[in-house]
Amino acid sequence: MFSDWMGVSLDGHVVLDRSEVPTNWFNHLKSFKQWDSVLEQLSDTEKLLSSALCGIQVIRPLNQAINMGMVYSQRLLKLVTSLVSFVRANCFPESFAKSLKDLNLVAESESAALKLSTTGQFVVPASCSAEVLVNFIHRNKAEAQTRQSEHQRRKDKEKRITKQCKEELGLLFLAKESGISVEQMTASCEKLLIERPAALAEHRLRVAQYYSVMQGGDIFIPWHWE
Repeated sequence: MFSDWMGVSLDGHVVLDRSEVPTNWFNHLKSFKQWDSVLEQLSDTEKLLSSALCGIQVIRPLNQAINMGMVYSQRLLKLVTSLVSFVRANCFPESFAKSLKDLNLVAESESAALKLSTTGQFVVPASCSAEVLVNFIHRNKAEAQTRQSEHQRRKDKEKRITKQCKEELGLLFLAKESGISVEQMTASCEKLLIERPAALAEHRLRVAQYYSVMQGGDIFIPWHWE
């Protein structure tokens, strides 16, 4: 994917700086394999946290470079240590769900706020105590499931309208840049279907925050294009 930096993201995506020349992109792609072991280690640490918290799904933060992997791993281990100590001393509340495999958690920095995101993910600072975290999840798990279901409904709509837009406008490719929300992509596609700009036929289109044309011919338009 394209961004304003070049490297590998925590979720394993190759990130290419849109301002760089293709030769630099190619050289960067050749070094991608060196990060495989780092990604594997992160996956193992995420499994430890998931196991410590009743099977909750651990989701990696978006748009963070893999060279932050050690910092991210330390966040996870801090939460694991806190949870293990809590369970040994207190055990989970009787009313706490035996399995949280349908819920998602994102481990953030110590300065982040503990919250439930609009998409139903538990955003947890590494400094959060296990007792506070367990109680927060217990109080909000029903709302989390509701928000996840609504977010999935919006994602399904985005997928359908993106496919429809690509086919009806005759685009070779249609996708969005990282940082573009489901709602923004949907709104952009809806407008494209209304305006139906014929000049885009047989082109590769990416919805972003800006206008640009790459050397390879990809066209970038802001999601709120005029």
